[in-house]
Amino acid sequence: MKIVIDDNAEVTMLTTEGIDLTELGHVRVARASTVEFSEREQQWIVYLPDGMPIFADKSRAKCLAFEREYLEERMG
Repeated sequence: MKIVIDDNAEVTMLTTEGIDLTELGHVRVARASTVEFSEREQQWIVYLPDGMPIFADKSRAKCLAFEREYLEERMG
């Protein structure tokens, strides 16, 4: 798990239910991407919040793995 702490002590990370973040203070959650099944294309697609597709595969697990790697690389 990659955790980034900036100069203002703001923490950025991909959320997980393995850690109760409310124990650390105020939590703000923003969706970084979405994985949805396309009935038309018959595959799972990873979308950015602006709707841009960035990856697709018939395997949801592969899409979830891609999503985590993609987002962690861009966290800083």
